[in-house]
Amino acid sequence: MCDTVTVTPSRPKCDSVTSSPLGDVTVTTSQKLVAGVPSGNVKRRKRQPKAICKHGHAMTPENTRIRPNGNRECRECLNAFKRAYRKTEAGKATTKRNLIAWAKRQEAK
Repeated sequence: MCDTVTVTPSRPKCDSVTSSPLGDVTVTTSQKLVAGVPSGNVKRRKRQPKAICKHGHAMTPENTRIRPNGNRECRECLNAFKRAYRKTEAGKATTKRNLIAWAKRQEAK
């Protein structure tokens, strides 16, 4: 990719820009957004956060959990996953171990 592109109405000097509404002008890669060159705008467009999760729940601040890595997740889906896991044998064993550990901590206090 070119750092500097000289654009003329008939033929660009670099393949990264095919046309310019500005005519004969030198456009740097970082100036593409400012100059109005469409090829730069597509790549830099920031993704908008989704309003609903993939299961149809609203992604409101009350229903959204921000993970340590910055990703967002639906609390309703997370709770449904946890409920389903607790019904499995592995989930029952984990829940029982957690309850025993919690009871020991309470006795120690």
